[in-house]
This record gives sequence, C-alpha cells and structure tokens, in this order.
Amino acid sequence: MAPYILIISLLTIILFWIIRKFIKPNRFRNWISAIAALVSATLLYFIIVLTVYRIIDTPREQSFSQEVWQRDKAGRYEMCGIILDTHLLDGKRKEEVVQLLGNSVREDNETVYYPLDIHDNQRFTSESEALIIHFKDGVVSSVELQ
Repeated sequence: MAPYILIISLLTIILFWIIRKFIKPNRFRNWISAIAALVSATLLYFIIVLTVYRIIDTPREQSFSQEVWQRDKAGRYEMCGIILDTHLLDGKRKEEVVQLLGNSVREDNETVYYPLDIHDNQRFTSESEALIIHFKDGVVSSVELQ
C-alpha cells in the first residue's frame, strides 16, 4: 500500500471520530462524519506535503565567501553568480578586488581575469571561462562572465 494512502486513511479515522462527536445523533451522522473526515484528511495531507516540499525546495541564500573563492575553484561558478547578482565589486579599487579575490591569472591594461574552470595542471587560455573585471581609472567599471 502506498504511504500516502495509509497516512490519509489514518487521518480520516482520527478525524472521523473527532467530527462525529460534534454532530448530533441522527441517521446520517456516520455518513456526514465519514465524508467530512475524508475531505478534511485529504486536504490536511496535501497542505502538509506542500508545506514540507516548499521548505525543502526553498533555495538557501548564499553569500560570497572569500575563503571558498580562493580554496575551491569548482565553487567559483556559484560565487560568480553571487558577485554578479549583488554587484559586490562595483566601485571597488583594484587593490580591494585583489585582496578579496586573490591574485588574478591574467591582467591586461584595465582588465583582470579570474578563471572558473582551470585546474592546477591546465593553462588559462582565451577560451577558458572566466570572471572578467574591467577597471576605469583604477575602479571597477563592469564585471562580466566570459
């Protein structure tokens, strides 16, 4: 027997006896109690299941972690999303970015590249995915994902 049928059955039995106590004795008392209990038990079951599902399925709010960024290169994808969504680097000077993210792999005049998919034995190329930070007058002007 499926677990949801068992749970609804138990709820129905419990609710049947509770509802039956509040209905005055007459010849339809058992039918009214049974129908009310079955409908109530089914609704209660689905409310509980949907509430639990919503709690479990709710994404956890993450925040940027300098330690995770520098230690876990695989975790940089998630961190990159946080950086872009929260505009974490907007208005920061180059020194502040280096302090927060560590040394970059590649730098051009006003652009810094932080690789997202580089392992220790690979080299950074122009086709590697990277967080690209553009500076204007030493301050972050834009951040993009390549």
